[in-house]
Amino acid sequence: MSGRDAGHIGYIDFLLFYLKNASCGRCVLCEKNFKADNLVFHHVYEITKVETISNLRKKGILYVLNELPKCVPLCISCHNQFTHTIEDETKIDHISKIKEWHSLYNRPGYLFGYPLNVMIATAVIVQKEFVQRKAKRRSKQSKNISKNI
Repeated sequence: MSGRDAGHIGYIDFLLFYLKNASCGRCVLCEKNFKADNLVFHHVYEITKVETISNLRKKGILYVLNELPKCVPLCISCHNQFTHTIEDETKIDHISKIKEWHSLYNRPGYLFGYPLNVMIATAVIVQKEFVQRKAKRRSKQSKNISKNI
Protein backbone atom coordinates (compact mmCIF):
# COMPACT_ATOMS: atom_id res chain seq x y z
CA MET A 1 0.00 0.00 0.00
CA SER A 2 1.44 3.38 -0.92
CA GLY A 3 1.84 6.20 1.58
CA ARG A 4 -0.95 8.08 -0.16
CA ASP A 5 -3.36 5.17 0.32
CA ALA A 6 -2.35 4.77 3.95
CA GLY A 7 -2.99 8.50 4.51
CA HIS A 8 -6.37 8.26 2.80
CA ILE A 9 -7.36 5.35 5.05
CA GLY A 10 -6.05 7.29 8.06
CA TYR A 11 -8.36 10.16 7.12
CA ILE A 12 -11.34 7.80 6.75
CA ASP A 13 -10.51 6.23 10.11
CA PHE A 14 -10.44 9.72 11.62
CA LEU A 15 -13.83 10.48 10.06
CA LEU A 16 -15.30 7.19 11.35
CA PHE A 17 -13.97 8.05 14.82
CA TYR A 18 -15.73 11.43 14.49
CA LEU A 19 -19.00 9.77 13.43
CA LYS A 20 -18.90 7.31 16.31
CA ASN A 21 -18.51 10.28 18.66
CA ALA A 22 -21.35 12.06 16.82
CA SER A 23 -23.59 9.18 17.88
CA CYS A 24 -22.68 10.32 21.42
CA GLY A 25 -20.59 7.17 21.78
CA ARG A 26 -23.72 5.27 22.74
CA CYS A 27 -24.52 1.67 21.85
CA VAL A 28 -28.05 1.31 20.46
CA LEU A 29 -28.68 -1.94 22.35
CA CYS A 30 -27.21 -1.58 25.85
CA GLU A 31 -27.39 2.26 25.70
CA LYS A 32 -24.06 2.59 27.50
CA ASN A 33 -21.49 5.17 26.45
CA PHE A 34 -18.25 3.90 24.96
CA LYS A 35 -15.05 5.28 23.52
CA ALA A 36 -15.12 5.32 19.72
CA ASP A 37 -12.77 2.34 19.36
CA ASN A 38 -15.27 0.16 21.25
CA LEU A 39 -18.10 0.88 18.81
CA VAL A 40 -18.76 -0.78 15.46
CA PHE A 41 -21.17 0.05 12.66
CA HIS A 42 -23.76 -2.71 12.37
CA HIS A 43 -25.88 -3.05 9.21
CA VAL A 44 -29.58 -2.98 10.02
CA TYR A 45 -30.66 -4.93 6.94
CA GLU A 46 -28.14 -7.46 5.67
CA ILE A 47 -29.81 -7.48 2.25
CA THR A 48 -28.83 -3.83 1.65
CA LYS A 49 -25.24 -4.35 2.80
CA VAL A 50 -22.71 -3.75 0.02
CA GLU A 51 -19.67 -4.52 2.17
CA THR A 52 -18.43 -3.99 5.71
CA ILE A 53 -17.42 -0.45 6.63
CA SER A 54 -13.90 -1.64 7.42
CA ASN A 55 -13.53 -3.03 3.88
CA LEU A 56 -15.11 0.03 2.27
CA ARG A 57 -12.69 2.40 3.97
CA LYS A 58 -10.04 1.06 1.58
CA LYS A 59 -12.19 2.13 -1.39
CA GLY A 60 -12.79 5.73 -0.34
CA ILE A 61 -14.93 8.13 1.60
CA LEU A 62 -17.85 8.18 -0.86
CA TYR A 63 -18.30 4.42 -0.48
CA VAL A 64 -18.22 4.79 3.29
CA LEU A 65 -20.70 7.70 3.31
CA ASN A 66 -23.08 5.73 1.07
CA GLU A 67 -22.96 2.71 3.38
CA LEU A 68 -23.10 4.38 6.81
CA PRO A 69 -26.80 5.37 6.66
CA LYS A 70 -27.56 1.62 6.56
CA CYS A 71 -25.86 1.14 9.94
CA VAL A 72 -26.31 1.74 13.66
CA PRO A 73 -23.56 2.05 16.30
CA LEU A 74 -23.19 -1.00 18.58
CA CYS A 75 -20.57 -1.73 21.20
CA ILE A 76 -18.33 -4.66 20.37
CA SER A 77 -19.89 -6.81 23.09
CA CYS A 78 -23.50 -6.26 21.90
CA HIS A 79 -22.46 -6.69 18.27
CA ASN A 80 -20.80 -10.04 19.02
CA GLN A 81 -23.76 -11.23 21.09
CA PHE A 82 -26.23 -10.09 18.46
CA THR A 83 -24.44 -11.66 15.51
CA HIS A 84 -23.24 -14.87 17.16
CA THR A 85 -24.79 -15.97 20.43
CA ILE A 86 -28.17 -14.63 21.54
CA GLU A 87 -31.39 -16.63 21.48
CA ASP A 88 -34.22 -15.98 19.04
CA GLU A 89 -36.57 -14.22 21.51
CA THR A 90 -33.89 -11.77 22.62
CA LYS A 91 -32.78 -11.29 19.02
CA ILE A 92 -36.32 -10.24 18.01
CA ASP A 93 -36.31 -7.57 20.78
CA HIS A 94 -32.89 -6.37 19.67
CA ILE A 95 -33.91 -6.23 16.01
CA SER A 96 -36.93 -4.07 16.84
CA LYS A 97 -34.78 -1.72 18.98
CA ILE A 98 -32.19 -1.42 16.18
CA LYS A 99 -34.85 -0.73 13.54
CA GLU A 100 -36.55 1.86 15.75
CA TRP A 101 -33.26 3.75 16.33
CA HIS A 102 -32.40 3.50 12.64
CA SER A 103 -35.76 4.92 11.54
CA LEU A 104 -35.41 7.84 13.96
CA TYR A 105 -31.80 8.81 13.33
CA ASN A 106 -30.94 7.58 9.84
CA ARG A 107 -34.01 8.68 7.93
CA PRO A 108 -33.33 9.89 4.35
CA GLY A 109 -30.95 12.82 4.34
CA TYR A 110 -29.72 12.17 7.90
CA LEU A 111 -26.87 10.22 9.46
CA PHE A 112 -26.97 9.49 13.19
CA GLY A 113 -29.51 12.28 13.62
CA TYR A 114 -27.43 14.90 11.80
CA PRO A 115 -28.26 16.26 8.33
CA LEU A 116 -26.16 14.35 5.79
CA ASN A 117 -25.06 17.56 4.05
CA VAL A 118 -23.62 18.77 7.39
CA MET A 119 -21.78 15.48 7.79
CA ILE A 120 -20.36 15.73 4.26
CA ALA A 121 -19.31 19.35 4.82
CA THR A 122 -17.67 18.28 8.07
CA ALA A 123 -15.93 15.45 6.22
CA VAL A 124 -14.51 17.96 3.74
CA ILE A 125 -13.25 20.19 6.56
CA VAL A 126 -11.77 17.21 8.39
CA GLN A 127 -10.08 16.05 5.19
CA LYS A 128 -8.51 19.49 4.61
CA GLU A 129 -7.24 19.58 8.19
CA PHE A 130 -5.86 16.05 7.83
CA VAL A 131 -4.01 16.96 4.62
CA GLN A 132 -2.61 20.15 6.21
CA ARG A 133 -1.40 18.27 9.29
CA LYS A 134 0.20 15.61 7.11
CA ALA A 135 1.99 18.28 5.01
CA LYS A 136 3.31 19.95 8.19
CA ARG A 137 4.60 16.60 9.47
CA ARG A 138 6.36 15.90 6.16
CA SER A 139 7.91 19.36 6.16
CA LYS A 140 9.11 18.90 9.73
CA GLN A 141 10.53 15.45 8.89
CA SER A 142 12.40 16.73 5.83
CA LYS A 143 13.88 19.61 7.91
CA ASN A 144 15.05 17.12 10.54
CA ILE A 145 16.61 14.90 7.84
CA SER A 146 18.45 17.87 6.30
CA LYS A 147 19.83 18.86 9.71
CA ASN A 148 21.15 15.34 10.26
CA ILE A 149 22.95 15.21 6.90
